[in-house]
Amino acid sequence: DHLTAMPVLIDYLAGHNEGDMVIVSPDAGRMKVAERYTNLLDADLAYVHKRRPTEEKNAVEAKEIIGEVAGRCCVLIDDMIDTGGTICAAAELLHQYDAKRIIIATTHGVFSGPAIDRIKNAPVETVLVTDSLPLPSEKHADNITVLSVAPIIAQAILAVFEDTSVSEIFQGNQKMDQFKLEMNWNQEELEQWALASKQKEEDAARAAEDAAKWSAGPRGHAQVTAPGRPLDWIVGPRPSCAAPRVIKRRRDAL
Repeated sequence: DHLTAMPVLIDYLAGHNEGDMVIVSPDAGRMKVAERYTNLLDADLAYVHKRRPTEEKNAVEAKEIIGEVAGRCCVLIDDMIDTGGTICAAAELLHQYDAKRIIIATTHGVFSGPAIDRIKNAPVETVLVTDSLPLPSEKHADNITVLSVAPIIAQAILAVFEDTSVSEIFQGNQKMDQFKLEMNWNQEELEQWALASKQKEEDAARAAEDAAKWSAGPRGHAQVTAPGRPLDWIVGPRPSCAAPRVIKRRRDAL
């Protein structure tokens, strides 16, 4: 199963939906993804009709908006932002069509070349990206908001260990309340898991410390682990030219 950052982006957008939201696909190829956003957010749909000039690399020319966007909050969605040419051209066009607010939501923020300058100068309220890629300090901007994908990864790991379906996390036909319910895993179970992991680390550290003490013990003397250990190690006298005699006994037999 492939993981998607859509639940994280949806959760943020749902908290900023004033009832006038329009999901805007930057091209016809992203329409299916945009429709999933509209279903989860009860929003309308629009898309940008554009063309790419053949004589210039990484360039795009947005032509017109198909859909009602004037006076509304428009959310441009895409899987990644590289140079920012496509998404910023779409934002400029939405501004020309009198969009009230423009938000960009994307999973991967590559931000290569002139991307940051384009985003800073674009008529965009917020650019949502996830931390799927590290964002260096030189690529920070006031209108860039980074969202964590840790909850998605954590729930996917939990689903694998519980032998349940990972894909059920991302059912696109659910309403927002149902979606949030699936994302709300048991906090108490996570805390217990964290405590158990910490205990294992402490036990491993004590075992390593005991092994170091044993190897450094006086010649011919018994080295016994401290109370609470599952096993006692008793070392008998060492012959002059032989390996030490080691007898391993369980505590309940001593």
